[in-house]
Amino acid sequence: MKEVKANKEDSLRKRHLHLVVQSKNRKELLSHDPEAIIRARKLQQQQDALKSAEAITESLKRTKSLLEQQLERSGKTLEKLVESNQVIVKTMEETKNYKDETLQAKNERLKLKQQERKDFIIIACAWVLYILVIIWILIARYSFLLTWMF
Repeated sequence: MKEVKANKEDSLRKRHLHLVVQSKNRKELLSHDPEAIIRARKLQQQQDALKSAEAITESLKRTKSLLEQQLERSGKTLEKLVESNQVIVKTMEETKNYKDETLQAKNERLKLKQQERKDFIIIACAWVLYILVIIWILIARYSFLLTWMF
């Protein structure tokens, strides 16, 4: 807002100066004085140099403004990049934790399978022993039947 107001004031001041210089130039040119013509040309050269300097100054101000905007954008981009990097690091840590937990779960599953096999073998052996005991008891009780049959 301040820049717009300052630009308007500069523009009005330049316009007023230009009008004053033009009126002086007209008076000198109408007087037909050779020295006046030389002074008018020098004055015109000075005005041209002034306009050129003002144009360069305005261009430099715009360039400065653009550079400031670009710097601000770069700063925000850098902040976003740092933030994204932190998210990536956190994600990598979580991935490592999940991998470790997956390996632990796999090891536990293998241990449980081994325990299940052991339990199956123990139960099978117990059934075989149970069946043998029943056969032995039957033979011991009914041995007279076996001798009678054979």
